[in-house]
Amino acid sequence: MRKALFAAGLACLAAACGGRQAAAPQPSAFMATRDDSCYTVDLFSPAPVIAPGAEVPDNWRAFSGRWGGGAWDGEWCHDLHILSIDPSGEVVLIETHAPHDAWGKPATAFRRKARIDRDGRLRMAYGRTEIAYWYENGLLFGVREEGGGERRIALARRGA
Repeated sequence: MRKALFAAGLACLAAACGGRQAAAPQPSAFMATRDDSCYTVDLFSPAPVIAPGAEVPDNWRAFSGRWGGGAWDGEWCHDLHILSIDPSGEVVLIETHAPHDAWGKPATAFRRKARIDRDGRLRMAYGRTEIAYWYENGLLFGVREEGGGERRIALARRGA
């Protein structure tokens, strides 16, 4: 008798749920920022990437190269050129941005120094801006804190 009641309960539950489908997962806040059509600026002079040496940890070497195809919060296009990484964690990079009038942002290209911390995040700060990037599943994710707000981005590796 118990088995019959249990089976009937399962059948009832299955019938009630059978007509409803679970909502499709929504893209994460980071993946919604991907835009392969994003264009920032052309560099005036070549910016060669120096391959990290064997003494640089593997998880740090993953940062090396040119990254793009993303926009901060899906609106402000951004590229990142990681030019060199030394064994101490010091990074030389160029960050570029497209103009974005809605946020009062001009087109920019700046050579900067950053650092990869013990937690494996590439961090830099200038003015009132702090940025952290991390490598995960073939993408570069970032969080930018500026003016009391936080913006997100996901970048893909680009050709040289």
